Amino acid sequence: MDLLPLFIQALVIGFALAIPLGPIGLLCIERTLSRGIGAGLSTGLGVAVADAIFAALVAYGARWVADEMLPYRDLLRYAGGLVIILLGVRTCLQSPKTRLPRGVSLSGSTFLTSFMLTLANPLVLVGFIAIFAALDLGEVIQSNQQALQVIGGIFLGSMVWWLCLTGLMAAIRHHLGQRTLVWLNRGAGAVLILLGILVMIFGGK
Repeated sequence: MDLLPLFIQALVIGFALAIPLGPIGLLCIERTLSRGIGAGLSTGLGVAVADAIFAALVAYGARWVADEMLPYRDLLRYAGGLVIILLGVRTCLQSPKTRLPRGVSLSGSTFLTSFMLTLANPLVLVGFIAIFAALDLGEVIQSNQQALQVIGGIFLGSMVWWLCLTGLMAAIRHHLGQRTLVWLNRGAGAVLILLGILVMIFGGK
């Protein structure tokens, strides 16, 4: 990737890091199907902003944050897993809306949930440190302008993935009946509960 501009490299990294379908990815899908594209985009935006913060910490060499967070990784993992389990229970109990709001209306609560869940996972920060080290980005970044290119690229790459995912789910939703949506909701809730348990045991995004 040395031949690519720094911003494009960061965009590709941000996109690739967002693709794995963990608990928050499933939460984004469920929210898009049950509450509309605005709720899904708000969820993805929360992740993208958190990813940009982690990228900023690494780009500016604040690796001491990882050392400060890692001693609390178990506590953070348990707290994040518990929140995911509770979200799964809530998902199982609620019914998808029959009528969705027109247009795209972002939700502060859905943004905050995904933002805090991502920040609470120290493994995400460790992953950024590993990728920056593997690609020698720490050596490449020599100015604030270059650091901002990396941070902006990571954010935009992440958001491109969430836009693709929520757009696809919103398009699929129109072809699904209410009964199907209810069962998908319950299935997503059950999987979220399982993923929450796995996060508490192993960690993950």
